[in-house]
Amino acid sequence: LIDQLSLSIQLRRMRKSHFGTAQMSGPTWDVMLDLMLANANGRTLSASDLATGAGVPLSSGLRMIAAIEAAGLAKRSIDERDRRRTIVRLTETGAERMASYFEKAGSAMRGEYSRAA
Repeated sequence: LIDQLSLSIQLRRMRKSHFGTAQMSGPTWDVMLDLMLANANGRTLSASDLATGAGVPLSSGLRMIAAIEAAGLAKRSIDERDRRRTIVRLTETGAERMASYFEKAGSAMRGEYSRAA
């Protein structure tokens, strides 16, 4: 239990330092995870998809998306098939930062598990 708690704290601190001032916790982190998964699968998500996935009202989701966009990690565009929808995608920087974070997190987890064994 202590090793798992220590790892969880380490990963949270790593995420905070890796993404700088961007708030990457709770529902905002869920949005980033959904965007990364969609990016990896060649899919797109709407702002309402992201809010639903994060379990927040659309108004809160839009504020989170705006903050992620202001940090240069995502961009919004109008869905060409349904101009009422807003599509959100990771920027190249956002995808690179997420991939880099998960590489570091994987290394941290392998280190923790090897110490616990």
